[in-house]
Amino acid sequence: MSSRWVPLFEGSMPEILVLQSSCEAAGIPTFVPDLNLAYLDTSARGGNIFFFKLLVPEDRLEDARELVPESKRSSIPPLEREPTEIAQLGSRVRTCAMLIITAPLAVLFGLQYRRELFYSPNLPPGHFWTVRAFWFSVALSVCVPLAWVLDSVYPGLWKGLRP
Repeated sequence: MSSRWVPLFEGSMPEILVLQSSCEAAGIPTFVPDLNLAYLDTSARGGNIFFFKLLVPEDRLEDARELVPESKRSSIPPLEREPTEIAQLGSRVRTCAMLIITAPLAVLFGLQYRRELFYSPNLPPGHFWTVRAFWFSVALSVCVPLAWVLDSVYPGLWKGLRP
């Protein structure tokens, strides 16, 4: 099952609840953001208090679209392409490397970035800097603990380098 939820239908609460029941009866999981909040306080959501979105997993979208009545098909929002996760991973790698203390996280994100990049047809923006940030984080994550271990094993090893 896909981990990404996409909008199936936008409309009023009764329409959403009927369509949600139809989807659940057909074995399609659904989610309505802020539905419980709307029951408690309709004004807490702000904006249009009578407008709801019904979300379904991305891989079940076509099955769920068949359950929407013909007269309501115009309320089906177009499927928007989200910014790729690989570009977001690259940004995380660069940010964690820049913060230095989070360099081990940059290594973990970098490994995931390389795995995702294997399946990507093209390179995301900032790839050049992401690769350099990854290797900087690897070097930092190895050298700092190694220097600490060597300093604890050989206490006078770094004495000539200190002022």
